[in-house]
Amino acid sequence: MGPNEDLRSFQNYLVCLTPDQPVVFSLRASFDSVLSLKDANGRTLLTHNGEGNGARIPANGSYTVKKAGDYLLQVTTQEVRTLGSFQLEAKTVADPCAVVKPLKKGASVVGALENSDCQVTKGGHYIDRYSFKALAKSQAMLALDAKFPSKLTLRGPDGKVLASDNSTIPSKGFLKLPKGASGEYTVEVSSSKPATGGYVLQYHQKN
Repeated sequence: MGPNEDLRSFQNYLVCLTPDQPVVFSLRASFDSVLSLKDANGRTLLTHNGEGNGARIPANGSYTVKKAGDYLLQVTTQEVRTLGSFQLEAKTVADPCAVVKPLKKGASVVGALENSDCQVTKGGHYIDRYSFKALAKSQAMLALDAKFPSKLTLRGPDGKVLASDNSTIPSKGFLKLPKGASGEYTVEVSSSKPATGGYVLQYHQKN
């Protein structure tokens, strides 16, 4: 590690990142550390001050760059004239927005919206996705009991919204699925504003 202008020791690493791959950087160090991610122009994108045994970028969840290219990962000591050992790890993670969990008839799913879940750019709310297969003219019922201001959405095989409510689809009884729309349906559990919390999702289907 070499010293910078204020005599704090640092080490730089060049990493190539793409906008289609979420990443997590974690640092374990024998000193109080600072972990920073900078763009090609040296502008700091994320930074985390670690205490004791290291730091993490981002502090929670994963991070995705907006533009493909080379980025600078920098490990710095918090105190001047400090040296020590450290272990830096970089790993890719599955895109949470690409995760769709299967639903079974009569299922009661206990889930939770968390900071690491898919986050919609517009509005910033979190979302979990589920899917089930059904024949045209089948009937389905969805019920959501959530610990946060919630929104429940049902999409057809073509991705178009068939129904939406804060807790139940439909409001009474069962919803008759459209004619000629056999295939995979998507259920979205989301927060009506940036919020997290637990929920129970119930799904029933009959032909």
